Amino acid sequence: MKNVYFLLLIISLIMSGSAIGITVVNGMSQEKATITQIRYNQNCENETLINTANCLKEELSQFYKYNITNYAKTISEKQLKEQGGACVQFSEWYIKKAKSLNYIAETIDIDMEKSKHEIAIISDNTGYCILDQLNINCHEVKI
Repeated sequence: MKNVYFLLLIISLIMSGSAIGITVVNGMSQEKATITQIRYNQNCENETLINTANCLKEELSQFYKYNITNYAKTISEKQLKEQGGACVQFSEWYIKKAKSLNYIAETIDIDMEKSKHEIAIISDNTGYCILDQLNINCHEVKI
């Protein structure tokens, strides 16, 4: 009966998208894994466009911290994780990750009256996704 409760707990955590660490036993070794890594796969690889966008968003949510003071700075991924960033750094992070997964990816600058905003768009032959910090909006293209 214990195993049933444990299985139900794991399923509920996976379905909720919680990002707590759990130990996954892999043969003789043990590795820490987040729910995102279990729900999708370790590096968001071999997923559909929509699942990739969701996986990347969940990965970003693990360290997302808005920090406007980094807006005009070029910072490393380590600095982004430690200090946080602005729309520019988060869209560039999405682009780098998406290109490493062989998606078409680009940033779009939006001029507003008193400021600018940057978003990322990733696409493949099935459609496109707009990634705006922790918001995503995907569209299938029917040809």
